[in-house]
Amino acid sequence: MNLNKKVKNMDILDIILTKGSVFFATLCIVILFPKILFIEWHIFLLIALILAVRPTYKFFKS
Repeated sequence: MNLNKKVKNMDILDIILTKGSVFFATLCIVILFPKILFIEWHIFLLIALILAVRPTYKFFKS
């Protein structure tokens, strides 16, 4: 199964809907586990920056 071919078939609406579903799934997780909200904000920022390194690098490399 080649995921690259499947992703290339997606248009902008599919990507927006995917991001929306991830957003609302995250909200559900936060509602189910409210102790997550007590983590300091800078920890979330650090995780976001670490997760963004590879996609950002690949974006500017090509």
